[in-house]
Amino acid sequence: MKIKINLSEILYYVFFAALLFAKGIGLYDGQMWYKIFLMLGLVAWAGKMVLTKYTVKEFVMIAGLVLLGGITYIVSGEKGALLYILMITGLKNVALKRVFTVGAVVWSASFVGLTWLNATHILEGPIKVHAKLGMDMIIRWGLGYSHPNVLHISYLVFVMFLVYLMDEKFDLKAAFGFMLGNVIVFVYSVSSTGVLAVTFYLILSLYMRYRKRLSKAEKGFIQMVFPICAASFFVASLLLKGQAFDIVNRITNTRLNLARHFLTSTSPTLFGNKISEIITSQLTMDNSYVNLYVTHGGVLTFLVGAAYIILIHKYCKENRKTELAIIITCLVAGVMEPFLFNTSFKNLSLLFVGEILFVNEQRKTLQMMSKWDREIEVSIGGMREFFISKKQIYLYHKKLILSVCLMTSIISGFGYHVLKQEPQQIVVPQKDIDVAILQRRSDLEPFYVDASKEKTDENVVMYGYVDEKTEMIACEGDLI
Repeated sequence: MKIKINLSEILYYVFFAALLFAKGIGLYDGQMWYKIFLMLGLVAWAGKMVLTKYTVKEFVMIAGLVLLGGITYIVSGEKGALLYILMITGLKNVALKRVFTVGAVVWSASFVGLTWLNATHILEGPIKVHAKLGMDMIIRWGLGYSHPNVLHISYLVFVMFLVYLMDEKFDLKAAFGFMLGNVIVFVYSVSSTGVLAVTFYLILSLYMRYRKRLSKAEKGFIQMVFPICAASFFVASLLLKGQAFDIVNRITNTRLNLARHFLTSTSPTLFGNKISEIITSQLTMDNSYVNLYVTHGGVLTFLVGAAYIILIHKYCKENRKTELAIIITCLVAGVMEPFLFNTSFKNLSLLFVGEILFVNEQRKTLQMMSKWDREIEVSIGGMREFFISKKQIYLYHKKLILSVCLMTSIISGFGYHVLKQEPQQIVVPQKDIDVAILQRRSDLEPFYVDASKEKTDENVVMYGYVDEKTEMIACEGDLI
C-alpha cells in the first residue's frame, strides 16, 4: 500500500515528532539534548512554512501570532506559548489524523520505553517524598519524568492519542484496559489529579462514544467548561476569605494560595512577567490559566480564550464528540496542572485550533518556495502487513498469551517479595522531600555522603545521589 504526501507535510511531522519525543523521554528546557531536538524541530517548521502557500490574511495572522509568541518569550523567558503557536500555525494542509498517528507512535515508544527503563531500575529518574495516603512519608516515582504528576499527565496523553485513533472501536473493554494502566501508573506516581484526569477522560469518552448526538443542554454545558475552568482560580483566590478559602485551599493542595500569591504580587501586563524572578522551587503556578496570564500576559490570554470558545462552539455544532472529550479533559485537568501552556508540549487540544485557523479559500496566495514542495509516494504496505500478521497471531493465541503473561507476573511478583531484602533506611536528596515534612520532622538532618561509600551498605538504598555536595536525608519508619 502506498500513500502520497507532500514534503511540507513531512516537515511538519518532523517538527511535531522532534518536540514530542524530547518531552516523551523526559527532557526539559535547558538540557543539551532538548536544545538539539528543539533546533531540529525549528528547522523543520521553517522549511514547512516556506513550502506552503498562504493567503495574505493567513500570512499576516501567522506573522502576528509568531511575533506575539516571540515577544512573550523575550519578556517572560518562557518559550511554551511560542512553541504552541508554531505547532498551530504550521497545521495548514496537514492531515490532523496523521498528526495523531505520528504522535501516537512517537509518544508510545518514548513513554513506554522511558517508564520501563526506570521501573526496572536500568535508569534512575527523579523521585519525591511526600506525606500522602495517610503515610508520614511516601516515595513518589517520576519514572524518568521531572515529577510524579508529570508521569501521570504523560500517561493521560498516551491514552488520548490511542483513544482518538480508535474512534468508533473504543469500547468498554478498551476503557477497562486503559483504567488498569491508570491504576498501575498511580501506584508509582501517587498523583490524585493524574488518576482522576485519566478516569474522567475515559468515562467522558465512553459517554461520547455511545451518544449519537449531543442535546442542546449538553452543548450549552460543554460551552461553559472553558469559562468556568479559566475563571475558577481567579475568582476563588481573590474573593474567598477565611474558612471558605482555607477549605478550598486544602482541597486543591495549596494551589489556591499559590494562585492568590501570584495574582496579588504581580501587576497586570500585556505580555507577561519575567518568570525566573517570581518562580522558585517552592512557589510554583500549578493552575494553567493563572500560569498563562501571569507568564504571558493579557493579550495572549484573551486570544487563547477566544480560540477555545470558537473551537468548542464549532465542534458542538458539528457533533465532534471524540475531539470534545480531549478538549474538555485538557481544560479541566489544567485547573490543577500547569501543562496546558508551558513547554511540556502535552496540550493536544490546541492541535484542533489549527482547524479553525485555516479555511480553504479561493484567494490569491503568497508563494515563497512552494514550487519546491513535491508530492512524495510513501510505501507502508510492508509495515501494514507486519502489524496485521502480529494482530492475527495475538487474536489466535490471545488466551494463551494472556495466561502466560498473568502467570509470569504472579510468579515474578511472588519471587521478588520472597527474595528481596527490605532496606532499613532510604536516603534521598533534601530537595526531593516536601517542605512540610522537613518542617514537621526536626529529626531529619541533612548530611553529605562520601562518593566512595555510596553503595557500601546493603541495608541502605540511596536515590538521587549526584556527588559529595548533594545534601542527603535518611528516611526511616513509616515509609513506602
